[in-house]
Amino acid sequence: MRSTVLIVFISFSILVLVNEPLEAQIEQDQWLIGASSNLSFRSTSNDVLNDQRSINLTTKFGYFFHQNLALGLDLGMTYLDVGNSSTTEINVGPFARYYFQGLFFAGLGYSVVHINRKLDSNSGSDNGGALALEAGHPIWVLIECLSIEPTLRYNIGTGDLLKGTNSLSLNIGLVLYF
Repeated sequence: MRSTVLIVFISFSILVLVNEPLEAQIEQDQWLIGASSNLSFRSTSNDVLNDQRSINLTTKFGYFFHQNLALGLDLGMTYLDVGNSSTTEINVGPFARYYFQGLFFAGLGYSVVHINRKLDSNSGSDNGGALALEAGHPIWVLIECLSIEPTLRYNIGTGDLLKGTNSLSLNIGLVLYF
């Protein structure tokens, strides 16, 4: 077990260290399109807990209006199923992302969130908002225009519905730059 962890750590370190920033992907008049997840899929079943299933997926479409600065649209969906209740969240909103010499990026976004809830035969829906702060590192792979992006994301719920509902997640994404 220890040797497996060490091999994974060394491999990842080498990948990051030899990974040279590729400026061509983040120039003005370029596009980015990607998908990410916080990898929170969970399915449990036992005598004490209800069955639980959860999945999250976010897509991102952006355009570099200036060198290293992309503006675009986030679209996301989260589904949670616990026993006889389920919640589906759909969010959409603008984002801005700035790249620091192709090595790191920082981003800011705001999403309008629509939530559908169902409990047995009862259902309801609500709307809210969320401010998102993110930071990450594009790891350029295989071809010049593709990166794997581990991203640390902090969401701050806004409005009456989501106020005080904050979350911190580590997302992994795949982004194409062209």
